[in-house]
Amino acid sequence: MSQSSIRIAGYAALVFVTSDLVLVVEMVAARLIAPFVGISLYSWTAIIGVILAGLPLGNWLGGVWGQATKGLLAQGIQMSEVPLITDELAPVERLMAGLFLSESGRCMER
Repeated sequence: MSQSSIRIAGYAALVFVTSDLVLVVEMVAARLIAPFVGISLYSWTAIIGVILAGLPLGNWLGGVWGQATKGLLAQGIQMSEVPLITDELAPVERLMAGLFLSESGRCMER
């Protein structure tokens, strides 16, 4: 096998693993919102819709980000910063939950 075919196989394996991790995120999201809104067709539709909207946006931003940064080391450093950025979203989640949930933790009736 040539060096380029090994690299392509590595990329294919990376895409496969990250796709599996997206499915894990969907399952975790369902478990997180279940106490508040229950598990129904509507909640699963919302979860899948958010994931399907976020994937192309993330792919596009990642492509722009990757083209702007040359070198695998710099891109690896940037990718290691993603969990830190994601961790900053927790206060936003709490704020949004406070807006839409009652004190009992259930969805407010509209």
